[in-house]
Amino acid sequence: MGIFLGGPTGFSAAWRPGGTWGGRFWVDGAMAWSFASFAQVHADACLDLADLRTSDIPNTHFPVWLGAGPRLRIGSGTGYDSVNLGIRVPIAMGVWHDKVPIEGWAELVPVVGVWPRTEMGFDGGIGARVYIPAGRQGPRLASPEPDPY
Repeated sequence: MGIFLGGPTGFSAAWRPGGTWGGRFWVDGAMAWSFASFAQVHADACLDLADLRTSDIPNTHFPVWLGAGPRLRIGSGTGYDSVNLGIRVPIAMGVWHDKVPIEGWAELVPVVGVWPRTEMGFDGGIGARVYIPAGRQGPRLASPEPDPY
């Protein structure tokens, strides 16, 4: 569970199941609003492309991921009468530490509007999520490496 700030601002949730893809595949979603008078709901299926690390900051991960999913905007600030449906393609980078169940991230999201007309746009922002450990494993986020448990 977490929050993000940007265009738009709102609440975020993610589920990282691990398993078959070694924890590389996961989903996230958000409910958000904008000061331009619209509300937004979106969900993305995400794939961690890389887990960048540096010896200067031990036990710290800098994952890079790509996703895709639907976006629904409702309200007068959509540029339409009331509803806009689009497809998001988030490109993002995060940061997290092995012993802390908090992830920070920044994303740039090209969006293709598909209804009521086709057009391009962008979402983007920064955010943070707190992860709730599943089972006895303790705090751990997914990484592209094989599951050590």
